[in-house]
Amino acid sequence: IVRLVSAGLLGFAGLVLHSSRSPLHRLRSEALLISLGDFGWVAASLVLIAAGLFSTAGAVASALVAALVLDFGIAQIYTRAKTAVV
Repeated sequence: IVRLVSAGLLGFAGLVLHSSRSPLHRLRSEALLISLGDFGWVAASLVLIAAGLFSTAGAVASALVAALVLDFGIAQIYTRAKTAVV
């Protein structure tokens, strides 16, 4: 499972890197996809924590990472809304 998650995160990082170099009109749609991926990570983390699949320290670490990822997702959505093309 760790290898699958690692491979997924590397692919996600590649998408983020590619998106950071995109023109604004394309960046806006890609930012939405990235935010959805962030929210998916948070949801999956909460499910795994609720299922009791982590030790106490693992649950705390996962919750902290999920909170950080949630902040990124919210910031991306907020920035995307503020830069709306009229």
